[in-house]
Amino acid sequence: MKRQESELNSFCKRTGLLPDGSRQQAYGFGRSTAQKAVWRNKKAVAKSAEKSIIKSIDIDDFEVVTYGKNFNAEVSKVIIDTMSKCESEGGFIISEIVAKSLPKNDKGTPVLQIEPLSNGLLQLSLNTDILPGKTLDKINQIFANSKLSIANTLEEAVWHESGHAKTIFGMRSEDVKKLYDELSKIHIEGISIIAYDDGAEALAELEVLRKRGVKVSKEWMQFYEKYIGRKY
Repeated sequence: MKRQESELNSFCKRTGLLPDGSRQQAYGFGRSTAQKAVWRNKKAVAKSAEKSIIKSIDIDDFEVVTYGKNFNAEVSKVIIDTMSKCESEGGFIISEIVAKSLPKNDKGTPVLQIEPLSNGLLQLSLNTDILPGKTLDKINQIFANSKLSIANTLEEAVWHESGHAKTIFGMRSEDVKKLYDELSKIHIEGISIIAYDDGAEALAELEVLRKRGVKVSKEWMQFYEKYIGRKY
């Protein structure tokens, strides 16, 4: 259906015609069905990954990527151990890790960042402008002093990123873009600055609250479950 939709849009662009929404509906195929289809695909990617040579990143991968970049051993352990727990509980797989400079955006400068790969898998990026040469206490203090997010420690920052991972794992890059465009119009008030700015960030912030065991409103819970496909 996505392919046919793309072909129709391309045809309309070439001919100058306007698409007729009433003729594009598939009877019985609504948002609920679409969400289930996405979730089935996520599970299929996870299952496929388990049976193939694709594996989660581990401390050896981390040390290879960060070799010579002065990463504190305790910092490395917190990132790997926490992300491994999040993968196990969340049903997603981080198959690649890179250490690079992450540019500042309108929400600040990311310390960690989940990025989609073309095959539905995920990459974890580590900001080499911030993480190297700092102790765990120093990095925790950076998060504690930030007013943008509710993540108060490096561990909670990893939980936050796992919220992004749960949201997009198993999705094609073009579908991730569409989803993020949709979520950018959603503003959740009462959690944090970034949660109000962007629905994708709100989902990641709710992941931190869920990990803390914080009870949230029915509205927030339904929002989380709709886009992540798991019970809050």
